[in-house]
Amino acid sequence: MTLLNQPAKLFEPAEAELIAADMQSEDPEWTYTVRHDPTRRGYSLIDVFDEDGEFVATV
Repeated sequence: MTLLNQPAKLFEPAEAELIAADMQSEDPEWTYTVRHDPTRRGYSLIDVFDEDGEFVATV
C-alpha cells in the first residue's frame, strides 16, 4: 500500500479499529493507531508510525 500518495480517509470508528488491527498484524514493526475525531462527528483516522516511533502518515 502506498500511504504517502493518498489523502487521509475518514472511517467509522469500528471500521478504523479493524483496519488498524489488520495493518498491525501484517507489519508488527510499525504502529497503527486510531485517532477518533475530536469534533465528535463520529469519524476516525489511522496514524502510522515507523519502527522508531516516527510519524509517517495518516491514512
